[in-house]
Amino acid sequence: MLNLFKKYLEEHGLIRKTGKVLLAVSGGVDSIVLVHLFRQANIDFDIAHCNFCLRGNDAKNDQEFVEAKAKEFNVTCHVKLFQTDSYAKKNGVSIQMAARELRYSWFTQLIDHQNYSCVAVGTHLNDSIETFLLNAAKGTGISGLKGIKSINGNVIRPLLFASKREIETYALKKKIKFRKDKSNDSLKYLRNKIRHQIVPVLEKINPSFEATFKQNFENLSFVESVYLERIATLKKELISCTEDSTNIDFEQLKNLNHSEHYLYELIKSYGFSFQVCQDIVSSSTAGKQFFSKEYQLIVDRTQLMLQKIKRKSVNVGLISQSSGQIDIPLPLSFDTITVPNDLEVSTDIALIDIEKLVFPLEIRPWRLGDFFYPLGMKQKKKLSDFFIDNKLSLFAKAKIFVLTSEEQIVWIIGHRLDNRFKIEPTTGKVLRIILD
Repeated sequence: MLNLFKKYLEEHGLIRKTGKVLLAVSGGVDSIVLVHLFRQANIDFDIAHCNFCLRGNDAKNDQEFVEAKAKEFNVTCHVKLFQTDSYAKKNGVSIQMAARELRYSWFTQLIDHQNYSCVAVGTHLNDSIETFLLNAAKGTGISGLKGIKSINGNVIRPLLFASKREIETYALKKKIKFRKDKSNDSLKYLRNKIRHQIVPVLEKINPSFEATFKQNFENLSFVESVYLERIATLKKELISCTEDSTNIDFEQLKNLNHSEHYLYELIKSYGFSFQVCQDIVSSSTAGKQFFSKEYQLIVDRTQLMLQKIKRKSVNVGLISQSSGQIDIPLPLSFDTITVPNDLEVSTDIALIDIEKLVFPLEIRPWRLGDFFYPLGMKQKKKLSDFFIDNKLSLFAKAKIFVLTSEEQIVWIIGHRLDNRFKIEPTTGKVLRIILD
C-alpha cells in the first residue's frame, strides 16, 4: 500500500514542497493508517484531533489515544473540544453538518496561524462511493457523480485510491492499533444506511463493485472535463459584461438543445437553481425578473441581464442657487453663463433658462408616472415610454435621475432636456449643468 500511496500523492500533486502537512486524526482505522503512511513516506506532519463531546468516555478515550500516537511519533498534537450539540441547535443544522463546519473552520485557522501547507483527511474510496449514491438519490449534475475530489482548496484526501477493506487489511497486516467508533454502526445516519444496507446488495450483484466504481469515477471525471470545456467555450460566446451588468445572449442560448442545462451552468454561481433556469428559458415576457439571494436576472428582449441586487436607498439631492451644493453621489458640475454663441449639443450638458427655474432644484430617481415635454416637442411624454423608445434596459433605467423644479422635470440627466426650460431668444442668464 505504501507504494500505491506515494504514487497517488505524486500523480495528483497532493503534497506541496513547503510547509508541514496537518493530519486530521480521529483515532479510527482510516486516519491512523494515514498517520503510518505519512510516517513511512517521510513526509513532515503534525496532528489535529477534534473532540465533538458527543460520545462521553468514548470521545475522551479517542482523544487520549490520538495524543499517545502523536507522542509516539514525536509530533505536535492539536486538540479542540467542540460543543457540537449546542452549535447544531443554534444554527439549525444536523449534528453531522455541525461537526463538519466546526472541524473545517478549525483546520483553516490552524493552517493560517501555524503555516501548514494543507490538511489531510482519511477519506477513502468507499466514502466516495457513498457520496455518489447519496447525490444520485437526491439529484445532481455530473460533478456530483464523479465522487469526492482528491484536493479541494487546502484539503487533500490521499487515501481515495484505497477501499475500506484494503485499509483494514493493511492495518491488520502491520498490527496497527486503532479506535472503533460505535456510531458508524448506527442506522439512524443516512450514510450508514447506504453503507450497511445498500452497498452489500450492490456487491452481491457485482463482486468487483469497488473496482468498477473506481473506474466509473475516472470515466466520469473525463466526461466532466469535456463538458466543462464546452461550458467554457459557451461562456466566451454568450456572455458579455458592461459596467452595469453581465449579459447572456438569450436568442443564441435558446437555439441550443437542452438550453436550460447550459443556462444553469452559466448562472449557478449566482445562486440560481435549475428549476429557475427552466422557468427563464420558457419565459418570453420582456422585463420579467428572477431573483436569487444576491442577484436579479431580467429577461430583456434578446438578452438575459444579471446584476447584483442593490440594497442601498438613494437620497434626494438639492441644488441651491446660492451655494451650489449637491448632496447625492452624482458627478455634476454647474455654473451660470450668458447665452453662448455656439450651443453645445450633448446629452451630458443641459443649458437651461435660469429665469424659468424655482430654486432649490431637486435631483431624484425617476418614478413610475413621471412625464416631461421632450426638447423640441409640444406634447408631454411618459418617461417610461421615452425609455422604451430609446431601448434602455431595466438596469439602465434603474440608474436614471431627473432634475426637477417645483416637481416639474427639467432634465432627464444624461438623456434629454424638457422643452419648457429651453433657451429662448429672450433668455438672459443660462444655468449650465455638466454630467462629468
